Amino acid sequence: MFNEKNRLLEHFGLNSYGEIMTYIRENPEDKKVKEIKELFETHSINLDEEADRNEK
Repeated sequence: MFNEKNRLLEHFGLNSYGEIMTYIRENPEDKKVKEIKELFETHSINLDEEADRNEK
């Protein structure tokens, strides 16, 4: 699992999940963001809601 986490962070070129949430919120049209949203939506996870909740 630890290696999977690192690959996800590397995919976005970021260092933390908080940075990923910020990146998703600020770059909704980015190809990587669209791909990751599709992956999570297949598991009934809405990343827009998660990113907004993470902001608070």
